[in-house]
Amino acid sequence: MITGFDHLQIAIPGGGEAAARHFYGEILGLTEIPKPVPLVERGGCWFTGPGIQIHLGVETSFRPATKAHPAFLVEDLADWQRRLSQADIAITSDNSLPNVRRFYVADPFGNRIEFIQNGDGFSQETLKRRDTVTDHQPQGYLAVPTTGKGPGVLVLHAWWGLNNTIKAFCNRLAEAGFVVFAPDLYHGQVADTMAQAEELGGTLDANHLQAKAEILDAVAFLNQQVDQPDRGVAVVGFSLGAYYALDLATTAPGHVHAVVVFYGTGVFEHGESQAAYLGHFAEDDPYEPLENVDALEASLKDADRPATIYRYPGTGHWFFEPDRTDAYDPAAAALAWDRTLDFLKIALSS
Repeated sequence: MITGFDHLQIAIPGGGEAAARHFYGEILGLTEIPKPVPLVERGGCWFTGPGIQIHLGVETSFRPATKAHPAFLVEDLADWQRRLSQADIAITSDNSLPNVRRFYVADPFGNRIEFIQNGDGFSQETLKRRDTVTDHQPQGYLAVPTTGKGPGVLVLHAWWGLNNTIKAFCNRLAEAGFVVFAPDLYHGQVADTMAQAEELGGTLDANHLQAKAEILDAVAFLNQQVDQPDRGVAVVGFSLGAYYALDLATTAPGHVHAVVVFYGTGVFEHGESQAAYLGHFAEDDPYEPLENVDALEASLKDADRPATIYRYPGTGHWFFEPDRTDAYDPAAAALAWDRTLDFLKIALSS
């Protein structure tokens, strides 16, 4: 019987030892170990780390492995993303599986390398449990209709945080028959000023892989609350949250059936999306100028996604949010609410 895993062999081109030592040793922090004397003349180098041993061997007709790859479990995925980005290594995110926080890079030779958050690995029993059962509520706000069941709506807050305005919006949706969950991406912090909001939003974006992982956790939790989990959910994003809503529809297409965005863009590739879209945008918005709105509308059309984009004359950013007294437009907000409710009822009934 097989009793364990001894080592992993990765091919490198001739003369690649210096680049390999820089990447695997200096950047990844693995420890180089001596090769057996009879194998030294073949070139390459060997490394070891916690529970792993990697043998880098010279291959004469080298071609990078862009599919087959090792996957490293790491304690802090967001920290590894920062470290690799600071070393000018390109990060490829992968949010295709709920509850699996991971990304890919290429080594200096083009070989694919995967990083997975410890606890989410495919060989770890915790993942097997989390795939079918969500045993805790992520940090956030849950609003449930009086019937206790209904279609699911995920709400992603603006850069102000999970404030009373967002909670009130969740309550209104619950009263209309939806099960609603808004993850708290700021973990209890709420901004009252523009400066505070900018700081919190900047911190979130700097840790966007962690934010996306938390959003996927929220989707998994929401799916446990709805009456038909296989139907998918709708996601509503405000401003900063709109970017994450658009991203979720593309990176987790099997889970998102509908997307509503309020004055926010940022994603213009929708090739994998299976969702229908509704957008609400202000006429005079320095944060989301009309050219961004036009670009979003055009990209959705190019992707052959059903989309309706509304532009509200005489309004500015945050026109829907009553606590932003300098921007709130009651008439436009009421119209946007009616359109959103009609859209969600149709999109989540199909």
